[in-house]
Amino acid sequence: VKVVCWDMDRTFMAAHSRGYMTPWALPSFASRVAPDFIRFSAALESAGCAQAVATHSDFAEHGPEKPEGEYIIGEPLVRAVGELSFPRLLQWPIVAYNPRARASKARAAAAAAAHDDRTHAASVSCQGDGGWEGRGDSDEDRDKRYHLRTIAELLGCAVADCMLIDDMPGAAQRFRCIPTPFFS
Repeated sequence: VKVVCWDMDRTFMAAHSRGYMTPWALPSFASRVAPDFIRFSAALESAGCAQAVATHSDFAEHGPEKPEGEYIIGEPLVRAVGELSFPRLLQWPIVAYNPRARASKARAAAAAAAHDDRTHAASVSCQGDGGWEGRGDSDEDRDKRYHLRTIAELLGCAVADCMLIDDMPGAAQRFRCIPTPFFS
């Protein structure tokens, strides 16, 4: 294993953001970096193992019910935790991607475009992974597959060189098609 990819909620954090992290709740949340994660991360770093963050918390989740500025979601949340509690996070690749949120935005944009006769094609670009265009419904992007491919590419290794640590019950079953160790 060359890279350990950490999920955020209930994995490197001893809490869950629930996708509704507010600025006033951030300091309390950031103080809950899991002690076991801190020790394990330091040991991995000493052994020369790269680390990354693979979270479903995604900037694309912003919308009318979660307005930007009122909620901290995705990479900005991971970076805020790093700034407040665990600066080492700021040196790691962060892939904050939620295929359901992205697919939902793509469907909404397509529906809006269908009703706007000035628009001939729907195209959605969301901040977060640098140029996502209408993705999210394909099997290749479900679960944390997109995360692992992106992290492997960023770090110049194979997906098989990555290990994912995640809290999702049953996720290991869904990862059989990915040649990488998975721990839940």
